[in-house]
Amino acid sequence: MNKILFKTLTLGVLSVSMLLSGCKKDDSETNYASIFDVTNSKLKLLDNYNLKYCSIVKNRVTDKGTYEYYLMVSSSSIQLSEFSYPDTKGDYVVFHLYSEDETLPSGQYTYDPFNSEDKLTVRYCNVNLALDFNSGVIKIIHNGNRITLDFEFYSSFTSESVNLDLKLEGYYTGTVKELVKPAK
Repeated sequence: MNKILFKTLTLGVLSVSMLLSGCKKDDSETNYASIFDVTNSKLKLLDNYNLKYCSIVKNRVTDKGTYEYYLMVSSSSIQLSEFSYPDTKGDYVVFHLYSEDETLPSGQYTYDPFNSEDKLTVRYCNVNLALDFNSGVIKIIHNGNRITLDFEFYSSFTSESVNLDLKLEGYYTGTVKELVKPAK
């Protein structure tokens, strides 16, 4: 009887310890962006890179009453030139989007091919001022002074020798800094 009780208690302690170790909270954040050719997944155009900074530039109020923003995520510090773009010292993604109010609220922003300037739309997504993506979504979630971005955009490029169907995907969570557009 003592052997059965001992085995039962041992099994119970092991089960509880395995359960508790499986519930450990992961405090690490995985911030990344990657671009690849979806027609040939072996071709990596840009390896994964860690996104470390996020900035928001409020540009203007449109004729429709929506608010225009540039949302920039970068792997190097973000600086503004006279054209309101980040510096070219590292990899970055720029989203040009429209909000319903002054705070760039949480929500899903969808690429708008008609450039309607409607709320919750994206006018363009650009990587390193070299690659433009013409469809996709970005989800924005605010939590206090932190922001979470989850995005996926697509583009196609065709020439006589090359046919690429590109996908940009990425995730960022961290603080965000609102930058003021420099005077002209």
